[in-house]
Amino acid sequence: MEILFNKENLVKATQILSTVVTTKTPLVILNNVLMETVSEKEVKLTATDLEVSVSIKIPAEVTDQGCITIPAKKFNDIIREIPDKDPIQLDVKKNNNIIIESGRCFFKLIGLPKDDFPRIPDLEKAEEIKIGLETFSNMLDLTSFSVSYDDTRPSLKGVLFIIKGETITLVATDGRRLAKIKDKTLSNLKTEYKAIVPTKTIQELSRSLSREEKIKIYLDSNQIGFSFNGITIISRLIEGNFPDYNQIIPKEVKTQLKINREQLFSTVKRTSLLTTHISQKIRMDLFKNKIVVLGSSVELGEAKEEIEIEKQEKEMSIAVNPNYLTDVLKNIPTEDVLLELTETEKPMALKIDGMDYIYVVMPMKLD
Repeated sequence: MEILFNKENLVKATQILSTVVTTKTPLVILNNVLMETVSEKEVKLTATDLEVSVSIKIPAEVTDQGCITIPAKKFNDIIREIPDKDPIQLDVKKNNNIIIESGRCFFKLIGLPKDDFPRIPDLEKAEEIKIGLETFSNMLDLTSFSVSYDDTRPSLKGVLFIIKGETITLVATDGRRLAKIKDKTLSNLKTEYKAIVPTKTIQELSRSLSREEKIKIYLDSNQIGFSFNGITIISRLIEGNFPDYNQIIPKEVKTQLKINREQLFSTVKRTSLLTTHISQKIRMDLFKNKIVVLGSSVELGEAKEEIEIEKQEKEMSIAVNPNYLTDVLKNIPTEDVLLELTETEKPMALKIDGMDYIYVVMPMKLD
């Protein structure tokens, strides 16, 4: 096996794969990246932790075809430190010895045969849909921060995918907030598909996605796959039932306000500076022509700031976790955001004009 690489292509691939490789496993092979030649001009690199697998195809000059698994961390360290000016030559010798040369640099690593590497699921027979990469990336940005990290509620530790006809819906909740977005796909799926995709898979997607071209999504009963720009991510699904999120979404709205996103984000961030971990709460007092945002704690003091709004009739107050607002506001792509309120003890909702999106925040007890 003899291959000549461009350093930039190899570094990009190994950096993405290094996030998948786990060192907390008794299976030594999972510390390795599988390298396989695809043709005389292409090589595929794969890493897996048995829950998520990522494969990346990169261009290369292949003199002698073959396959080997390489210690991922050391390989990544070596490739990064090699000078940029010279190409990287990789040869596999007897006894799985891997020789890496570039200019005056020489390294020898001990690999493992492909036979020990886990078999990556084949999704060729799975249902397939397509969606624009920018659309899909925005959908992940506006929902994934709402997932739960509570091990006692495993069904909430991922994003719910609902695909039917020409639409795709993503939902995430941790029980105290919920994000839901719906958009169109470039395909038409006749039967409804529902799956909970783990947080780690969502994180790998967010790291790897660009905002060009299209992404293919492969739908299977036990796993889901994503393919784009030479990268393929395959993931197991979370078992269990996702809660009925429609029960959380407010059915009525008494007050809707259009507010500048950046102004609301900055105000919430500043007033939250005087809250504490024990009292992570801000108060929002709604008057006829302004919102007064208050953050305070016994230990630190008080912060208060006003936001002017268009005149409205209802006056009320609500308390919320400021992090739940900044998490969504920093991801909203529009200049303005729609804030919807009903009662002090009922959820607050944020929407985006022109998008089928809703973000619901449960209220906290007022002082």
